[in-house]
Amino acid sequence: MGNTVFSCPKCGTGLGIGDAQCPGCGVKINTSAYAAYQAAPQQPAAGQNQAASSNPSAAANPANNANQGQTTPQATDFSHDFENAANQAAAKFNDVMSSQEMQQAKARANHFLGWLVASWKRPTQELNAPHMYGVVSFALQAFIVSLMQFISISSAINNQSRAVSGILPEFGGAAHTVAGVANNFFFDVIVKMFFVTLICELIFLACSYGAYKMTHSKSISFFAYITKVAQYCNLNFLFVCIAFVCNLISLSFFSGILLCVMGPLFFIATIVVTAKDAEPAQKDIMHVSFLVMLGSFVSFVIYFIFVLSVLFAGMGSIANNLMRL
Repeated sequence: MGNTVFSCPKCGTGLGIGDAQCPGCGVKINTSAYAAYQAAPQQPAAGQNQAASSNPSAAANPANNANQGQTTPQATDFSHDFENAANQAAAKFNDVMSSQEMQQAKARANHFLGWLVASWKRPTQELNAPHMYGVVSFALQAFIVSLMQFISISSAINNQSRAVSGILPEFGGAAHTVAGVANNFFFDVIVKMFFVTLICELIFLACSYGAYKMTHSKSISFFAYITKVAQYCNLNFLFVCIAFVCNLISLSFFSGILLCVMGPLFFIATIVVTAKDAEPAQKDIMHVSFLVMLGSFVSFVIYFIFVLSVLFAGMGSIANNLMRL
């Protein structure tokens, strides 16, 4: 390193003419900035003697001459060029690092499991995942919830059947028959509930997508919108897996808490995606929010009707089978 005449604008370490990298922080230095200093025209010796003879006070006080030499326009320009070059190098270094992190996240998002992990770490980052990942994520979540409920119901029915057989052996055959009928009935109910859940989610997302289209000039496909919403609330996938494990080890209370968290998180993620970067020039977000409310209401009505139909059908089926015994 040459004579230390400048300092790094990032960390303050001394730098000399020709240094291409700061020894303190390692930031790259644009060496072209040194050219402005090295190419600065030097005053001829004759001219310097003439200036000294014409200004005896300056010649008598060399300290003033040194101070004047430090404030020449060439030195000032070089200092500015050097600082700008160093700042640009530091900015490029940071951009490269953030770009590498972005590329790594996008590379992980090329497969489903990597997309899940990347969305858990950075839910709002643009991962550019395949557009069908959102539908797959919501379908798997609904399937796991349905399977968990069927396992719980079937386990409760079988336990009651064994209890009746143990207490009243003469009714053991009838109890097993009722248990089989009930298991078949609830299996059919769970399968229907899986599809009804998906339909209700799609209705709600379709209304929210309409609100998104009305408030954003940049258009995306419906499946891309679903994937973005799924990315924002993919913690639900982790929650449902934990709830499934808790249900298997008889921790139904914690399983129920996690399932209760999933609904609000899904709703919040949809609202955030719809309202994020909304353009007031298109439509006011408060106006189009009624579309989101409409989707919620329609989904609730459909699910409520389905639950009532299941209850009435279940009671009728059980009553018919009891009459045959």
